[in-house]
Amino acid sequence: MNRERIIGTVREIAQVLEQENIEAYGDDNVNAVVTDSRAVRPQALFFAIRGERTDGHIYLQDVFKMGAAAAVVEKGHPYLEELSGYDGQLIEVPDVIEAMQKLAAWYRDKFEIPVVAVTGSSGKTTTKDMVRDVLAQAFEVQANPGSFNNEIGLPLTVLDLTPEHQVLVLEMGMRGLGQIRSLCEIAKPGIGIITNIGVTHLELLKTEDNIFQAKTELLEAIPEDGLCILNAQDRWTPRAKEKCKAKALTYGFSKEDTIHAENLVQQGTDTVFQVYYMDQSVSCRLPLLGEHNVLDALSAMLVGLSLGMDLATCVLGIENLVLSDKRLKYQKGIKGSLIINDCYNANPDSMKASLSILEKHEGRTVAVLGDMLELGEIEQEAHRKIGELAADQGVALLIGVGPLAKDIVGGANSRQAGMAVHFEDNPTAASYLGEHIEEGDTILVKGSRAMKLEEVIERILDEDDHE
Repeated sequence: MNRERIIGTVREIAQVLEQENIEAYGDDNVNAVVTDSRAVRPQALFFAIRGERTDGHIYLQDVFKMGAAAAVVEKGHPYLEELSGYDGQLIEVPDVIEAMQKLAAWYRDKFEIPVVAVTGSSGKTTTKDMVRDVLAQAFEVQANPGSFNNEIGLPLTVLDLTPEHQVLVLEMGMRGLGQIRSLCEIAKPGIGIITNIGVTHLELLKTEDNIFQAKTELLEAIPEDGLCILNAQDRWTPRAKEKCKAKALTYGFSKEDTIHAENLVQQGTDTVFQVYYMDQSVSCRLPLLGEHNVLDALSAMLVGLSLGMDLATCVLGIENLVLSDKRLKYQKGIKGSLIINDCYNANPDSMKASLSILEKHEGRTVAVLGDMLELGEIEQEAHRKIGELAADQGVALLIGVGPLAKDIVGGANSRQAGMAVHFEDNPTAASYLGEHIEEGDTILVKGSRAMKLEEVIERILDEDDHE
């Protein structure tokens, strides 16, 4: 039987957010937190966030008409002067996002449940999905949807906890030093996974050492009685272990690792391997290709094992994996082609990993690769190397999309003249691709989120595979 989620009364929330006249607030229960005015329902708490495209304050009248119990607003916001005739309460704060984070940290403390945090330069969303699906075999799990992994998405995920949840799994993203530390102050994780440490966000962080420092803020936040789970294949892991107050476990392909995989075999779009943990050994069929995905699966199984699950049950979760949208999703394309939709995001490491998956497919292969953003000084070189790699791995046709992708195309053509073409926008790239697909092609589509390469996919989908 489900118990209703009650985050707190309006008065309690006002007190947490350090309002002066607490008696002025009512004792109505708040059972949901929203930032989208369209999602407001009775007894909801609305956070009026100023975004790049809109400002939540302009929807306050609508929010209260829809039954919101209260709204957290920016103190002194000019729109508050125009607000009148509403049935609800305002909680005025200096910073709305910081107020939501503060409330989430307070609410998190009401739950004595394991919290698993996942970060890394690539593979963190896939790993989060794997951890969620492994643990779901034995627990009621709450996890952030998609990539709700930032200063807004993570607290919203925490505030969506219910009394039924037994484990919380959180992906943590970052774009600068101190951000993961701040997320950890909200979530207070007891188990931390770092998938790898690469060159993502180099434009902002400037050096690989700064990226290392930023990612390992997670390890520093794990208490002594917690657990740090590290990728033995990553070159930064020996140094990362030094940041751990907690016990550190590794996953990889060596018998020296806490959990390891052997005998990897590709079967269609699956990878079958044998997984070993202590005196247990089980065969696993992962519905993905690539060694990096096997590694992610091992880390997820290690979480389950640390929480008392047996290896066979952990494997069952991996075999029934459901990935977040636009991540290694296979779709049917025109002319009997197979599309690998991996267009959610991209950096040099994830591009290499996805190209390695493409290489495993039989027949002619095509790559549609968009810009990789936030790479700073290594931008040109990184794009050129991806083009060279695609050519070396036998890609028959490479289509680069976006201004930075010119260097991908240049790198590819330096290895194999004429194999790559460049377009500035998605429609022209999609049109060219549609004309040059051959029967049975396998087509990888990947680029940074801002490139919206799903627009290319939409133009080449088989009519039966349109959503």
